[in-house]
Amino acid sequence: MNDDRVREARLLAHTGRPAEALAAADAVLDEEPEHLEALILKAQLLQQQGAPESAVALYERAVRLAPAAPEAWNEQARCLHALRRDDEALAVAEECLRRAPDAVVADWAGQIEQEIAESERDRC
Repeated sequence: MNDDRVREARLLAHTGRPAEALAAADAVLDEEPEHLEALILKAQLLQQQGAPESAVALYERAVRLAPAAPEAWNEQARCLHALRRDDEALAVAEECLRRAPDAVVADWAGQIEQEIAESERDRC
C-alpha cells in the first residue's frame, strides 16, 4: 500500500506538484518511518526546494536504515557535493563502492572525483 503511495508521490513531483508530493511522502513516513523510498523522495524534494541540510540528514537516516542500498549513498553524496562538501561527498561515494561495488556506482564515483578536481582548478 505505501509503495503505491510513494509511486503516486513521485508522479506528483514529476508533474510539477512538489508540495503535494512532499505531503504524500510525509504521510507515508508518518505510518512507516523507515520506508526507504519515501525517505529518499522526501530528501530529494527538500533538496530541490532549497533545504539541502535537511536533505542530507534524511539521506544519512536512509543510509543507516539500509546500508546496502546504493541509491541512498548516491543521493547523499550528490547532495553533499551540491553543498560543496566535496571531501564528505567523496568519502560517502567511496563507502558506497565498498558496500555495493558495481559498474554504475563506480562510474558515478569517477564522475564525482572529476567534478571535484575541476572545482579545485576553478578555485585557483
